Amino acid sequence: LIYSLGRSRAGYRLFDEHALWCVEVIATLRGLGLTEAEIRQLAATCDDSARPVGPQLAELLARSRTRIEDRIRDLDEQRRRIDEFEHHHHDALTRATSHDRAAAPPWVPDPRTCGCGA
Repeated sequence: LIYSLGRSRAGYRLFDEHALWCVEVIATLRGLGLTEAEIRQLAATCDDSARPVGPQLAELLARSRTRIEDRIRDLDEQRRRIDEFEHHHHDALTRATSHDRAAAPPWVPDPRTCGCGA
């Protein structure tokens, strides 16, 4: 996505103003949740002057929003499970723990004593 002008005598890549602009655009699009593949797809559209970029960018932003909303739902569910676990095991989580490494955590049935078989 970013082309260099070559290398300096010291071996550093050289970039022009256009390359720096590309870095800013890519950083903005990544910050909006677009994937590298989506940014490449958008760049290909930009290279084709016959196709407008706006509608494609709008579609990519909608996909990004959907991914973010899905992730938020997943995180909300994970937080709910943490809250439920903490509520259910409040006493065990707040008391001093045993230094007996062989003892199972109180929220995990100990197969040696629970009769559930091991």
